[in-house]
Amino acid sequence: MGNINQIRKIVLFLSLFLILAGCVGQEKVGIEGESKHWKAEMIYTVSKSVQSGEGSIEYIGDEKLKSLHYEINFPKIFTLGASGSRDKINGNDTVFSLGVLNPPHDNGEILRNHIDEISITVEWETLSGKVKEEVVDLS
Repeated sequence: MGNINQIRKIVLFLSLFLILAGCVGQEKVGIEGESKHWKAEMIYTVSKSVQSGEGSIEYIGDEKLKSLHYEINFPKIFTLGASGSRDKINGNDTVFSLGVLNPPHDNGEILRNHIDEISITVEWETLSGKVKEEVVDLS
């Protein structure tokens, strides 16, 4: 019975060590912004070999949404863009995922130096048929 407890302690220790070792050198870099009708945020996890990101936009206007289209405007140094649409929105939905957004650079310094140049252009239609567009500057 003593050997089983020792083995469990060793396995627990090794598991914690591997989890902590995986987190060393990682940094979270986040930006957010707000316009009249939208709040947005993007968070990147940056390490020496990996960059991954996620984001969301939240509608803070008064009318119900019918559809939306967004474009993420990256600085020219990233040489990419991203976009998405929701054609049929449940009138109560207000938060929309931007998905995983990975800049094509392995250098976290480039991301840190240019992340505040990202903006999101949102075009949406309300249930009453009004079409609007705004740019959310992120910093």
